[in-house]
Amino acid sequence: FYQALKFNALDSDVWLDKGIALFKLKELETSIVCYEKAIEYNPELENAYMGKTLALLELGKTSEALKFCNVTLEQYPNFFSVRYEKCSILYSIQLYDQAFFALNSSLTTLIDTKSSLVYMYMN
Repeated sequence: FYQALKFNALDSDVWLDKGIALFKLKELETSIVCYEKAIEYNPELENAYMGKTLALLELGKTSEALKFCNVTLEQYPNFFSVRYEKCSILYSIQLYDQAFFALNSSLTTLIDTKSSLVYMYMN
């Protein structure tokens, strides 16, 4: 990763891959920095948002992870992996009604997205 970043420090995919590797090594704080760099260079890189969320959860920062999911979904409502993780967080902290609502909202968004794609394809 270090060699790749020497050639192109603005490559969001390299930052993402480095974040994933550091996450696996349990270097969670450093992995979050890498995910944030990936997001900075490519704000639509869904896996970077997911990685940061998972790292926050591994650090026991559940409320921060939930807030990050909410902020992410305001800007990118079609990030389904983040939607799913938000549902999981709400369920894990026993906010069952909110988890159900979030899951229902996710399914509705997914159906609307699929319907729009089918409509575009048919016309």
